[in-house]
Amino acid sequence: MLAALLLQAAAFLPPEVAPQPAPAGYRARAEAILPLPEWSLRDLAQLQPRTDGERAFLVSLLQEGGPREVLLAAMVAAGAEPSDALTRACLRAACEIREEDAALAALLAPRWPDPACLPALAYLALEPDRPISVRAAAIGRLLDADCASAWPLARSLLRTGTPLDEDAPWADWPRGGRYELPKRVLLLSVNAWLQRHGQPPTDYEPNASWSDQMERLQALEAPAHACVAQLAAASISPRRNSETGEVVPFRGAHADPGFVACCQLLVDAAAAGDERALLSLAVLMPYAAAANLGDDVSRRMLTPE
Repeated sequence: MLAALLLQAAAFLPPEVAPQPAPAGYRARAEAILPLPEWSLRDLAQLQPRTDGERAFLVSLLQEGGPREVLLAAMVAAGAEPSDALTRACLRAACEIREEDAALAALLAPRWPDPACLPALAYLALEPDRPISVRAAAIGRLLDADCASAWPLARSLLRTGTPLDEDAPWADWPRGGRYELPKRVLLLSVNAWLQRHGQPPTDYEPNASWSDQMERLQALEAPAHACVAQLAAASISPRRNSETGEVVPFRGAHADPGFVACCQLLVDAAAAGDERALLSLAVLMPYAAAANLGDDVSRRMLTPE
C-alpha cells in the first residue's frame, strides 16, 4: 500500500531511451543559446534537429536536464508527431519535472500525444500535488486523444471557482482564485475536441462575470455530451475526418501495444491499492478495457468505495 502511495505519473510511462552522444557542433550551439535571457525564433531554428544524433541530444536534454534545459528542448520540439521520440521524451519530462513552466511547455509541445503515454497523462491529471495548470494541460491532452471519459475532469476544472464548482473526487486542486491560466490552457483542447466532432466552440471567458460564466458553462453541456455520445456510439477504430482527410487521433489506442502495456501498469498499481490508478483507468475507458483488468479491479471500477 505504501509503495502505491509513492507512485508518480512517470511510473506508467514506457522505458526511457538510452542516452546517445551528441554531435559536438550541435551541443555547442545549444550551450551557447541556453544561458540567453530569452530565446528568439532564430535561436530555436538553429536547434531544429536534422540528424538522428541531434534529435537524440534533445531527447537526452528532456530526460536528464533541469527546468531550463527541458523548457528549451520542449520549445524546439514543438509540433512533434506522436511517433517522434521527442514526443515521448516531452511527456516523460512533463511527468517528472516539478517546475510549472517547463512541465507545461513539455506537455503542450507534441502535436498529439503518443498513445503509450495516455496512462501516465491520466495519472498526472489526478495528482493532487501538481499545479492546476499542469493538471489542466494533462486533461486537455487526454481530450486531444479523444478520451471522452476525461470530460468530467475538464468540466469540473472549468467550473472551479464559479457558483457551479463541483465537489467531485478528482477536483481536489486548491481553491486559490488563480484559475485563468489553467482554464485557458484547457479551453484550447476543449474547443479543438468540440470542433473535431462537429460541435461549435465554446465562447466561455474565465474573466467574465459570474452570471456570464454560468450561462456559458451551462451552454457547453449539450455540445460536450454530443461529443461523448458520438464517441461512445462509434466503433473504437481509427477513422478519417471527412473534411480534412486527417486521421482522428487515437480512436485505436486500445490496439497500441505500448498503450496496453502501460495500462497494465495502472492495473497492477490499482490491484495493489492505488485508488488514483483505479480512477486513471476509469478516465481511459473504454480504451483501458484492452488491458487485463482482472475481476477485482473491474469490480472496484464498477462499485467504487
